Amino acid sequence: PPPVYLQYRCILEYQAKKGYFPGGDEEFDDSILPAYLEAQQVALPEDTLAALAKAGMAQVAPVCAVLGGILGNEIIKVISGKGEPANNSLLFDGRACKAWSFLIQPKKA
Repeated sequence: PPPVYLQYRCILEYQAKKGYFPGGDEEFDDSILPAYLEAQQVALPEDTLAALAKAGMAQVAPVCAVLGGILGNEIIKVISGKGEPANNSLLFDGRACKAWSFLIQPKKA
């Protein structure tokens, strides 16, 4: 998966532990994500965690427009049968203006 996928998983982990997404009115609890990253055996730069806390789940109109365009294109591919649709996941990094299509498989026991 792309590097931004780890950031996305951090946001979901934060929401699962605290019950709300980072970036809202509540104070950011910076003790949750380092423990999660250590359990996953990965690291993120400190400025990345700060940016996640600041932006949280913000919706930026241009990013929404880009994702809507990508989604519309994928629907046309499926209906027309021309071109290969994205795998089962599409992740867009609004800061880098890049999109990745990749397959997420369930963990094997």
